[in-house]
Amino acid sequence: MKKKYLFSVTVGIMFIALSLSSCLAVLNSIATGNATGNTSWSMGQFTNEWGDKTGEYFIVFRNNIRGTLSNIAVQNGVMSARNITFSKLEGLTIDLHDHDNDSSRFASNVDSADVIIKIGDTDYKFDARVSGLRTVRIDYSQKLLDLFLLEKDMLFRITTKSELTEKYTNSGKSFSYYQFTLRPVNFTTAFNEINKRWIRL
Repeated sequence: MKKKYLFSVTVGIMFIALSLSSCLAVLNSIATGNATGNTSWSMGQFTNEWGDKTGEYFIVFRNNIRGTLSNIAVQNGVMSARNITFSKLEGLTIDLHDHDNDSSRFASNVDSADVIIKIGDTDYKFDARVSGLRTVRIDYSQKLLDLFLLEKDMLFRITTKSELTEKYTNSGKSFSYYQFTLRPVNFTTAFNEINKRWIRL
């Protein structure tokens, strides 16, 4: 009887210790800024101009990822990347914001963008388009999908150019540089879930 009791107590203590350890690890991640919610991928469905669902799906990561912004006026300023979506229909889209915690968006006109994704020591360059208030879009490709399926740290370096700003300031330096890191944890799980349902991504 005593042996069973001692065994139960020992197992209980081990369970509590493991639970506390997990909680402390999560709290530590939050405190150090590492808990960016990179596991928070979810599915969404495109709608048409009337709001009807089209049957075309995407994967979206909605949490903020904090990064830095540099241009002629700012060096290493705060920016954030949000609403990162991936689909075969629209490729990869990223909303760029000029602050970490609010809903403000950059208002200046941007004409083009180049994106470099660095994984380890290798750089992968993509041409991008900019729509609205600096929503950067990279067309879908197998190469882009393969990078996300690796689920490794991806250092994004986005360079945007505004010909309008250059024309009126005559500065010749109307470039802005954005940098942030994303690790697409659980991207593969979300991607496979869509494929299991025979939904076109």
